[in-house]
Amino acid sequence: MQNILDSVKYTLERLPKSQVKITYEVQKEVYEDFKKKAFTKLSGSVKISGFRPGMAPANVTEAYLGANLIEETMSQMFPAVAIAVLEKENVNPIDQVKYDVTEADPIKGIKFVTTFTVYPEVKLPDLTTIKVTKDIPAVTDEDVKKVTDKMIEDAKNAEKDEVKKATIALTDEYVKGLGSKAQTVEEFNKEIKEEIVNQRNMMAEDKYRMDIIKSIVDKTIYDIPDMFVELDTNAREKEYVSKIENLGIKLEDFLKSQKTDIENLRKAWREEAIERIKTEVMLLQVSKNYDIKVTDEDINAELDKIDNKELRAQYDTEDGRRYVFSVLIQQKALAKLVELVGAN
Repeated sequence: MQNILDSVKYTLERLPKSQVKITYEVQKEVYEDFKKKAFTKLSGSVKISGFRPGMAPANVTEAYLGANLIEETMSQMFPAVAIAVLEKENVNPIDQVKYDVTEADPIKGIKFVTTFTVYPEVKLPDLTTIKVTKDIPAVTDEDVKKVTDKMIEDAKNAEKDEVKKATIALTDEYVKGLGSKAQTVEEFNKEIKEEIVNQRNMMAEDKYRMDIIKSIVDKTIYDIPDMFVELDTNAREKEYVSKIENLGIKLEDFLKSQKTDIENLRKAWREEAIERIKTEVMLLQVSKNYDIKVTDEDINAELDKIDNKELRAQYDTEDGRRYVFSVLIQQKALAKLVELVGAN
């Protein structure tokens, strides 16, 4: 058979939600070629009264096979035609291809349609236009006093002896008994201030990174497939139901006590899934655009940080390593974004 596409007309449409629809018109000669293959496959096992197996005339065998021959012809032809078109167009389905026959006339030709999901096309914004500020609130003496006052209050509440409780106060003597490096109230206040500064720096850094992600996600153009959202939502539901049932509680009773139902929960999970998937897809696109790689050595180094042997073994599997890969590639992509945005 010549190039199958010489006898096939098709149109490709890109639909919302990263769906693709391809309409095919297959000429008679293609159908006949696949019909011969289907006939060869089925005829050898056919038993027709009055003939030895496989020895009946072709027209008799074909009549006997009837709809089975047509069905086998279609089941061979559809994937072969679709694959040829997908390879030519460089389109890669990420879910099962659905086939629908729109016209089945062996004389005029066969018309059918395929629909499927593809990985979303992603267009990142101009990252040089992304500007995000990092705000770190100053730490005042009043902030330090709130911490030490709360510490003294907690110590008094824990003390049952009223006489001892009355003596609890922030003094040099009290500080010495805390086991810290500080030996005076002044040194202790300095330690507390450094801790608050470190905490606020970490919080500011986390918020800065999240603000960068949000700014880029909001300006990124893509159409997230429903399939991604449903898979994520179904996984959340399965995990949720499993946790409730493991507690020995009936799901229906628990949901009633929470004054909710599974559909309301799924609605919330879908919204969360969309935002999470948008972030993951965006970061993966960044990794592609900037040729960011994660090597086996990177994954092994991450696994070596796990002291628990059983836990390490769980991650040192195909699925586990794939998970570690996805985490590392996103971390590297985010680090690249922080570098780029920080330079603006």
